[in-house]
Amino acid sequence: MSKARQLSAENRQWLENLQKEIWRYAHNPYERTHAFEKRKISSFEQKKLFMLIREHELPCEMFSGVYDSVSIRVLDHPLAPDIELDFIISVTAGPGSCHIELPGEKARKLFAKFTHSERNVELLELYNLEKPRELSFYAY
Repeated sequence: MSKARQLSAENRQWLENLQKEIWRYAHNPYERTHAFEKRKISSFEQKKLFMLIREHELPCEMFSGVYDSVSIRVLDHPLAPDIELDFIISVTAGPGSCHIELPGEKARKLFAKFTHSERNVELLELYNLEKPRELSFYAY
């Protein structure tokens, strides 16, 4: 792996704290947990998140959400081969009450810079994760 490497403890803690700050969880009687966006992320937080993804070549996946939104799920490299990747943070983008408010197509293009990059596709294959689909697949 070229420059792909584990996050420092400080950067990992920053991402984990951000994850806790931006999501609200609701539990229902059926033992299910639902997550709701608690707040938008600042431009500083967005820039730092994207910088960490780039610098550490963090594997990431795109998922479609509701009302033409998408989310990016960011993972950390395993400490050793054959160990499952660690989930770090998930951020939504799209119209309405998302972490990053953008029209649907712009939201997909923003996250695709990371999820659909050649290097990310290589990492997803390396870790036996599903490759990203064409962007229209994520439109809802």
